Amino acid sequence: MLIILTSTVFMLSSVKVNFLTSGMSVLSENDSSSIIKCGKFNYGGNILFMNFDKQITNIEQAFPFAKVMKVERKFPNKAIVHIVERSPAFHVIQDGIVYILDSDLKVLSVVYSENFNSSNESLPPSALNCPQLLGIELSNNLISGQFENNASLIVTIKCIEVNLQKISHSILELSTISIQDNNFIFKTPNNEIYLEIEGNENLDDKLIKGFAAYFKAIEDGITTGKVHVYNSGEIQVR
Repeated sequence: MLIILTSTVFMLSSVKVNFLTSGMSVLSENDSSSIIKCGKFNYGGNILFMNFDKQITNIEQAFPFAKVMKVERKFPNKAIVHIVERSPAFHVIQDGIVYILDSDLKVLSVVYSENFNSSNESLPPSALNCPQLLGIELSNNLISGQFENNASLIVTIKCIEVNLQKISHSILELSTISIQDNNFIFKTPNNEIYLEIEGNENLDDKLIKGFAAYFKAIEDGITTGKVHVYNSGEIQVR
């Protein structure tokens, strides 16, 4: 048995990338060789005993838009890196810098605020159009590929995303998300009407009802005013 486990048959000889996302806007098949190189795989090592955590970290730091779902062992001596492309969820402007993050609070890109515009061809449209998050402060000296360590904010952003998806809408349809003392304010582009939600207790329930009422108001031609979800869950459009 020991002879089998230490056999050269199981020495890692090749790695390939499998993109699970269709219609990617940043990553492409042309990045495959660079992704593999950045992974710094231990060729010649025994695939049976390999832990690919370090390789995953290397890839995700070098390619911020890459999310490695897993590294699959393809016996006897190959590995496949399965990747999806991360999507911008919001941006934060802080000290003249724009930080673009996804819903895992991974920093996808960092640009000077004066370069955050439609003429910047290095940023995909989804990054330029993601809503601005107000009312929070990011850690200092964040760079692309790093994560902001804020567990409660992750829960909040994912909650917002999920409840928008439940009514067939996207976080990218919002222009601003403001968090103020556990109250939440949402606006869409080209509208003066906004959604205000009191408190984060039962937020999941209040979000889906609030978003449904908000987008219904917009569909009905209301362009100014407020959709207010009270702490009790009562909704008022005014």
